[in-house]
Amino acid sequence: MKKAFNTKIFMVKLFLFFLLFFLLFFSMCSSHYISAEADFERLPTNVSIGGTHVLLVDHKGKVWAWGKSTKGQLGLGNTSDAYGPTLIPTLSNINSVVAGKEFSLALDQNGEVWSWGDNATGQLGMSTYANRTVPVKIPGLKNVVEIAAGNEHSMALKSDGSVWVWGSNVSGQLGLPAELDETPTPLKNDNLILIKKIAANGDNSLALRDDDKLFSWGSNGFGQLGDGTQSTRYSPVQVKGVNQISKIYQGMYHTAVITSDGSVWTWGAGFTGALGHNKNFLLPNKVDDIGHVKQLALTGLSTLALKEEGTVWGWGASAFGELAKEKNRTEDQMAAITQIKELDNIQSIYSQESTAMAFNKQGELYSWGSNKNLRLGIYSSELKTPQLINPIEIFSAKEIPLPPQNFRLERIDEHKIRVKWDAPQNAELISGYDIFVDDFFIDTENNTTFTKELNIDKVSGYTITVSSRNTAGERSEPTKGITIRPYSSLKYIYDAAGRLEYIEKGGKQILRYEYDNNGNLLRSIKMNP
Repeated sequence: MKKAFNTKIFMVKLFLFFLLFFLLFFSMCSSHYISAEADFERLPTNVSIGGTHVLLVDHKGKVWAWGKSTKGQLGLGNTSDAYGPTLIPTLSNINSVVAGKEFSLALDQNGEVWSWGDNATGQLGMSTYANRTVPVKIPGLKNVVEIAAGNEHSMALKSDGSVWVWGSNVSGQLGLPAELDETPTPLKNDNLILIKKIAANGDNSLALRDDDKLFSWGSNGFGQLGDGTQSTRYSPVQVKGVNQISKIYQGMYHTAVITSDGSVWTWGAGFTGALGHNKNFLLPNKVDDIGHVKQLALTGLSTLALKEEGTVWGWGASAFGELAKEKNRTEDQMAAITQIKELDNIQSIYSQESTAMAFNKQGELYSWGSNKNLRLGIYSSELKTPQLINPIEIFSAKEIPLPPQNFRLERIDEHKIRVKWDAPQNAELISGYDIFVDDFFIDTENNTTFTKELNIDKVSGYTITVSSRNTAGERSEPTKGITIRPYSSLKYIYDAAGRLEYIEKGGKQILRYEYDNNGNLLRSIKMNP
């Protein structure tokens, strides 16, 4: 009996041991799973390399920019260049960005589009031609699911499958009649319905319909429209010879698609080997010796391909090392498909002209190729080998900065105030200070003295606050608000009896009051100083 009882106790202990082991194992697995998810969430949502600058959306929906800003295309409120990723403080909750030649677009989580930078042909969609150095929401453009941009034109795809276009149409890139050189207001292209994907680059545009039929329009000097001709098209034409298209890519001089089986098809300019062949093609041709491709990136004279296992391959010219190869390559070498062995475990690739970038699955950013217009995000003329760039902590900061200290205002005149503050103790964390009027962002400053001209006409006044900001774009608590009210230059003069005698403005009488012997007001007399 005792032996049986001991056996039962042993079995209970054994059960509890295995239960504890199982719980610990599950806990470890769950912890690892959460960690993996966290790492995945650190990856950027979207990157776009433009003609003069680069835009990046992080996992929090914030936008970073670097490169040239001659037209305000960085969205930082000025035309100063940025050598590395710099936060655009006025944007939040952004899903995707596209960089044109000298302008930018951003699509937010509400399906609305923001634009900034060069606006010479109306590519900002604001119904005007004024440049913008900070992002401005395009009025009336809603329910957008995808955006695209070329050199000087823009496109938006709405949830109903309609395509809206604006900017330059000199080469037919809007798909509108030739008589219309440009439009600063988004117009619906009635020739495009039930569209599910769009792309643009240079003076060309692409659209993939729900039935997987592909349409192209715009410049066609190298046959990049894929319609068998080299004629400019002012309305969409169907690309024939390739089916089951899953992804579309528009380059400066050539075009490419990925089909559902992971194959790559190319057409357009091929004299540099960018098509995977040694000649131009006016119709789509399959690229041999490569498959299982999940993403493409088209530079000006070459093509990059990301395979499903995370390796990167390329073909075409490498004048600035954009294929991580030597510049001097023979014609046969240019068309050959070669692996960029320095890159592995890659999640996404991007390119434009002669600059290329890649993010690995740990969220690290590599760049290589030409540093024209400071697009590499690093101090170098060019990089023939992909190099990790971490000029700032993009994804997270170790510490939130303290608010500015000793915040005060100084009145200059009727319309100007000077905002002043002192740097807090952990000033080394701070990349800038953001100034708010009535809780609305108005500007950002690196210095601790800031002069601002305001139309101070609201009787209730304006409340001004300042917050510190770190390199990850995280703000401190704001300072205690200071309210400034309309400036009054009037001076009221009273007599010995305490009665208002006259009113001065600028040292001169403008209104005089007269009283009777009993102290009652007789009249007020306007003066002419």
